[in-house]
Amino acid sequence: MSPRPNVSAERIPQILNAAMLVFAEKGLHQATMADVAQEVGLSKGTLYLYFTDKEALVFSVLQASLDQGYGNLEGILETDRSIKDSLLDWIQKLATQMEDTAVYLSIVYEFYALAGRKEAVRQCLHDYFVKYRKLLSSMIEKGIENGEFGRVDAALVATAILAVYEGVNVLRFTEPTDESWPLTCVRMNQLLLDSISLSSS
Repeated sequence: MSPRPNVSAERIPQILNAAMLVFAEKGLHQATMADVAQEVGLSKGTLYLYFTDKEALVFSVLQASLDQGYGNLEGILETDRSIKDSLLDWIQKLATQMEDTAVYLSIVYEFYALAGRKEAVRQCLHDYFVKYRKLLSSMIEKGIENGEFGRVDAALVATAILAVYEGVNVLRFTEPTDESWPLTCVRMNQLLLDSISLSSS
């Protein structure tokens, strides 16, 4: 019996990146494991050593996409900078990311559609958004405590920040020729934060 091929963990990010490219080009339904194997330079059989089937690969791509998602917020809570300035910097990075990941937006919306049919996908997306709403809510609460923000509903503001980003991404996807969408995202969130700030600075 021939030895089992070495299934290196270093290969997994390469496979996931290849899968994202293939899924973006062909769609989740039309893309095949053979397409992904060809893109990453593996045999189809070797690909199955990493992922038992296409569904497992799709779910792993979803999780990898979410891991890249909104980025690190926890560190902002430890900074001495104002919450408002820190949030605006974070939102600016999201706006830049909006441009960098535009090619993958079609996959994101296929995941959202898939969530309507598959509970595991729906739960994964739910947990993701709950995590970031909680983190953002904690930041707004800290801003209230230190006198930056008025007495607002922190959870509602957190939801609004995420809704602005997700909503502008939809517009970016449907009207890709409008280069102002990332800037619009920043300005809308700045307007939101200005509206709850006790100081205009």
